[in-house]
Order: sequence, then C-alpha cells, then structure tokens
Amino acid sequence: MANTDLTKNIVFYDLEYTSKHQFTLPISIGMVSSNGSNEFYAEFTDYDYTQVDQWLQTNVIDLLTLKDKQDGFLEKTPAKTLVKGNIEHVLCSSGGLNDWISQWDRPIIMASFSNSYDWVLFREMFKKAKIDFPSFISKWTIDIASIYIDYGYDPNEREDFKEHYLGIGTEQKHNALFDAQVAQKFYYKMKNQMGRNIM
Repeated sequence: MANTDLTKNIVFYDLEYTSKHQFTLPISIGMVSSNGSNEFYAEFTDYDYTQVDQWLQTNVIDLLTLKDKQDGFLEKTPAKTLVKGNIEHVLCSSGGLNDWISQWDRPIIMASFSNSYDWVLFREMFKKAKIDFPSFISKWTIDIASIYIDYGYDPNEREDFKEHYLGIGTEQKHNALFDAQVAQKFYYKMKNQMGRNIM
C-alpha cells in the first residue's frame, strides 16, 4: 500500500560543483523543505580552485551570494540557514547542515534534477567531515528529470526547460539555492498538472 504522506518528507536539493569527473568538489549546496518554507544554503571554501574554468566562474562562482562573508560564517533564522566554510564547518557546526536536515519528519527522501553527481557528492561530504551518513535519509532518491521524461517530455529540447515550465527567469540559474527552489516548485507543479500520483 502506498504511503500518501511520503511527500511531506521530501527535501529538494542542488549542488554546484567544479566539474563532471570523479575528482569534482562541491562549491555550494541549496536545500528546500517539501513545503518550501525552510531553506538551507551553504558555500564551500575548500574546493580546488584550479578546477574552475571560465564557464564555471561566470555561471556559478559569480552567482555566489555569500562572497562578502568570512570563512566560518553561519546565520540562522526560522526560515533560512546560511553557512560559509569548509565541509566540516558546513555539516558539523551547531545549526549547520546536519542539524538542519535532522529537524524534518522521517524518513527523508532527497530529490533533485538529474541527481547522479549531486547524490554522490552529498554522501561524500559526510565522509569528508568524518561523520556517519544519517540513517533516516532514504537510500532511494527522486530524480525529477527522469519523471519529466517518463511523462513524455524531453529536457534536452531547451537548456532552460525547468524555468520555462515554471514561467520564471533564468538570471539566478546555477545558484544552488535557486535551483533547489526550482526543483521544489517544478516537482509539485508537474505532480498537480499531470494528474498522476508520482510520490
């Protein structure tokens, strides 16, 4: 029997990273609760700057929003947590990622677009911080692009298919928090419009 309450446990996320190879490193991460009311955003300071090319500089690095904050920054409000620092600081600080993700109903299901790299990097961050990966996070994830394809659509038709589907601009595309927000809105709009119980 399907658990109709699973959708309240989804955390939408996006990572920006240095390149699509096995040595890639996270630059930033954005996370949004299932109802969109609570967000987490962090920028990492310990990635390999030698992997940054001009495209990455223009389309990712230049869109980072905590550039004026010091390494070790953390600011928490009821609606949003902002962090800047190395992986250990982002995950392990009081109020950091590990605390933020521990507050939701369990089990948690992670969801993103084309999440093959995102999921591996997300899990690797816990290894690098030398903490156990949370047992309450499901080993199964939701790949929103795969569902979109299953409905008969081709995400390759246009580079901005997500923003086009939502009718929003692309000025912040490749900012991790913006992309996580897009994932959350896209998923529920698609679910409501397609008339099929996808989760």
